Amino acid sequence: GAMADEGTVRFSGVARDKRSGRWRARYTRTDGKRTWLKDDFATAEEAAEAYDEAVLEDGLAAQPLNFTTREEHAAKQVTKREKRKVEEDHSPSDGADDRPQLKAARTEAAQADAPATEAGNTAAPAYTTTRILLREAIGSTSSVHEMFGKTAALVSTCARLLASDPALEKLVKSLPHKLTKEGWRATGNADSDSTVRLFGIDCEMVLCRRKDTAEMPKQCLARVSVVECTGFTEEGSKRPKPTFETKIDEFVRIPMSMEVVDYMTDISGITQEIAESARSLPSEIHTRLTDLIRASDVVLGHSLAGDFEALKLWHGNFVDTSLLCRIDHMPGLTLGLKDVAMLCVEKGSPEELALAKDFQVSGESHDSVQDAQWSARAVFDLISLAEETDQELPLQQKTLPERFQSRINFRHLPANCSEMVVKALVQKYLQVFGTAADISGIEFRFKRVDGRTPLDRHVTCSVNFPDVASARRVFDNLETVPSGCGNLPRTPPAHRDGFPSVHGTRMKAIPAPSMNSLQPDDQGNDWVQIVRKKRLGSSRQCLVTSFLPVDLSFKETVPIKVGMFGRVIGTQGRMIAAIQQISGARVSVAKQPERSDTIQSGIGELLIEADESSKLDRAKELITQALDLKLG
Repeated sequence: GAMADEGTVRFSGVARDKRSGRWRARYTRTDGKRTWLKDDFATAEEAAEAYDEAVLEDGLAAQPLNFTTREEHAAKQVTKREKRKVEEDHSPSDGADDRPQLKAARTEAAQADAPATEAGNTAAPAYTTTRILLREAIGSTSSVHEMFGKTAALVSTCARLLASDPALEKLVKSLPHKLTKEGWRATGNADSDSTVRLFGIDCEMVLCRRKDTAEMPKQCLARVSVVECTGFTEEGSKRPKPTFETKIDEFVRIPMSMEVVDYMTDISGITQEIAESARSLPSEIHTRLTDLIRASDVVLGHSLAGDFEALKLWHGNFVDTSLLCRIDHMPGLTLGLKDVAMLCVEKGSPEELALAKDFQVSGESHDSVQDAQWSARAVFDLISLAEETDQELPLQQKTLPERFQSRINFRHLPANCSEMVVKALVQKYLQVFGTAADISGIEFRFKRVDGRTPLDRHVTCSVNFPDVASARRVFDNLETVPSGCGNLPRTPPAHRDGFPSVHGTRMKAIPAPSMNSLQPDDQGNDWVQIVRKKRLGSSRQCLVTSFLPVDLSFKETVPIKVGMFGRVIGTQGRMIAAIQQISGARVSVAKQPERSDTIQSGIGELLIEADESSKLDRAKELITQALDLKLG
């Protein structure tokens, strides 16, 4: 409704709705746009308090405040921290603290330099972290468990493996900007006499975007859990069993300037009711974490780049399980925490195997406390497994876990596509000799993906089969697009085998589900009868990814003049996508022209990889056609 002039109100950022008579609050974002808070209030004072809270929460230094100054707010935060510390120091204990105490032998500042900058060719420091060099305990061996030292020694291993995780490598390179411009915080300097502790950490996120904008949604922190490894027991197992104490487990309030696009409840466990009842502010979580975790401690987690991004926190001493267990010939593929846990107990006791199977059960949402514990447990188990098999970390696995190979993913389905459409497709291509297939044992995980505009909205569906053979049968039988490869208007048909992904697994471009591809068979199909009543989208193709490996034994590089690269890549990469879909080979840029090269003399290289020589030859033929503007 219409708002009263803010000048008639004695509070900053407050206006009255003339129609309802209630009070609203708004503030100006850093991009200059004004944002109304979602709630309205009975009094101007309440609206002014909400305004102050939103301005302080978003760190807007230029906005005036009503009831407090920023100095008073900071002083209150310090008082809260001191009060919490006193309460923790005087809280009753169940017994003596028998947590192994591990002293830091000495600290060493290790600086990792980013690649040379374009201007001046000078190196810019990406980050500085304190490396802890651990020593064996002298005297009573019962006071220190050797697993603490072995775990901390992996900090340097993970630092060396940063390049194998693009997200983590990108985060590290952007740290100077994040710490100075984006409100990130880093843990303090390590005390050479401080004890080294091990913390498992995990966060749950929801998908948000700024109110009244069409920007791409991004993940926002909704829950954070931190557990401390308090020791190990040796009873009844070849491997030491860790014990944990939960230090932090808080649901975090979504900033008032953001609106939730997707709670991702099937994974995060966060519902609208939980999110709206959360009381902890992101700034309070920041303070608790920096108070708890010192630079001399070691943080353990899985795919920590996402957790660091959500927390806006950097801790240099970390061990990431996703870096310590990789798949041969698939450097870009990251195993899930569940897969790492199962791998570690593959040859373990029945109790350990049952415990791992009960973790992250398919179809159930995650528990961040359990995930934090398992992130730490997986590190300890990987250390033990490497010792038992006489290997070094990171462990390199020859094949993907069966859980991966028995799954296919449908991507970029039309926005109005339903789960029944995908079930009908799977049932159609799973059948053998015209006999209707039973899909009751197949799990379908359906998800709608929001985008910047309505045209960007689409649907994905992950299909988990009970065995690898069923997944392979459906994928092999899927019909590829007869034309329009790479979403170009006129192209030859896509290769029936599909084409290799960046991970070295098979993909296919298939026609977007339509009534023509779902005609009922001789047996009559209930799913088809239901789907026939649905109106489907008009997208011309969608992508289906599998985890079936491809042996890319045929390889060849093709020189391309720098001025011709655009013809091969195409607008938004459509031409190179079409070449891959038609030929069945993988085509990538192997060498960019040197910066000193001119447009006339610069030469780059394309790398063609395939499992058959005929696919490689076809890719070279298509590249020639693209250079001559005869493709698409």
